[in-house]
Amino acid sequence: FPSSGYYSITMEDPNRNAGIVNIPNSVNIPFFLETTLLINPFLGPNSSPQLLNPPIDNGCVNQIYYHNPGAYDVDGDSLSYRLISCRGYNGEVIPGYSLPFASQSISIDPISGDLIWDSPTMQGEYNIAIQIQEWRNGVLICEMIRDMQVIITACYNQPPSIDVVEDTCIVAGTTLELEVQASDPNSTQVTLSA
Repeated sequence: FPSSGYYSITMEDPNRNAGIVNIPNSVNIPFFLETTLLINPFLGPNSSPQLLNPPIDNGCVNQIYYHNPGAYDVDGDSLSYRLISCRGYNGEVIPGYSLPFASQSISIDPISGDLIWDSPTMQGEYNIAIQIQEWRNGVLICEMIRDMQVIITACYNQPPSIDVVEDTCIVAGTTLELEVQASDPNSTQVTLSA
């Protein structure tokens, strides 16, 4: 980079999937992603957040849908989240784009990144964009967009219930032992991993 400042890295793919419910004429609309970085030698080195959960997910009609991008920052910087409009040609907001219709609401927790769609009312394929901002000492040092696909079907699966004794914070590199119990109303077998 020639000097300090904000720099954007973009990617544009010519077509999205056909039939996306909340993007009119989606097959002719480009898919656009962008990351903006702050280059500043006084802030020290920086790694962009890593998104640990996949950008394609499934949900059920008339059931609450949850998603968390699983953003992790190796530098320990603060992350914040907000829903934005999906972008198309040259990074412009897609004409006619709207958030998916919900029987109650669709929102994202700005601190945890938990996306809650309460509840999808119609089967189909939807696109949602999440802007993730990375902050260091009150300075915005990175913004990235996750444009994700959610496929809603008519299904009757209910999510498992997970009970954790307590939320715990530990020092990196130390051992954490805690009891976790889970049950699933639709199955006798639940697999947990960490």
